[in-house]
Amino acid sequence: MKVPQPLKAPLLKLIDSAAALIPRTRPHEEKLRSCRLISHRGERDGVKVKENTLQAFEQAIRVGAWGIEFDVRWTKDDQPIVFHDADAERVFKLPYRISDLTLKEVEEKLPEVPSLERLLERIPVSTHLMIELKDDGRDWTKHRESVLAAALRSRAPLEDYHLISLKPEILRRLEFLPRKACLPVAEINVNKLSEIALKEGFGGITGQYLVLADDVIERHHQAGQRVGTGFASSRSVLYREIHRGLDWIFTNHAGKLRSYLDESSTERANLNDH
Repeated sequence: MKVPQPLKAPLLKLIDSAAALIPRTRPHEEKLRSCRLISHRGERDGVKVKENTLQAFEQAIRVGAWGIEFDVRWTKDDQPIVFHDADAERVFKLPYRISDLTLKEVEEKLPEVPSLERLLERIPVSTHLMIELKDDGRDWTKHRESVLAAALRSRAPLEDYHLISLKPEILRRLEFLPRKACLPVAEINVNKLSEIALKEGFGGITGQYLVLADDVIERHHQAGQRVGTGFASSRSVLYREIHRGLDWIFTNHAGKLRSYLDESSTERANLNDH
């Protein structure tokens, strides 16, 4: 079951507003230092800096994100570009479907949209990549896998990047990297994807922070897998997820959450000095 797209943003905003009101204790210094913030589609404002652009990712790195998450779609000539939606209407107010454009046409009509190759050239290896493969309704071909493998050849799976998807069947077809470098993304179908991740030896699971309950997190950790949740936007939710032992915390507000981590570390250091 999926949440209808028009309801996602208002629902998440409502949840975040309520969760932000719940007080949480500060995590210990070691947990604060080890927190791995993943900037979801980059640090952007939606006007001057748009999501999934080089500007957004470079800004995320500047504000201290440990990693970045971005989406990969395929052009008409089967080249990977970094874009979330099936069309350019929401982000750019332009009537183009990505699958109807060649890579050259994307570069001409949507110059802010980077190809996967261009992004990998610009983003340092020290920044971890969470690469979400979108389902465009077309068959996943050997050509796509070879293009993807070639693009990522200079980076090490697990250490430098993971591939994630709402569709486990896409991850199953990736033969060029270990299963542990693949992570299903759960929406409301948490139990089903959790079972798949455990049975098929994926690297773990990711999903919204309220649907990934403590018992799910514990189950995957006991199996040697990792868990990531999104999308923390407040100090309260950040502290909650750190206390729960999450391996990755995805957020649309990496700069703000990074300031909370730094502020908490400074406060604790000052207390120790006294």
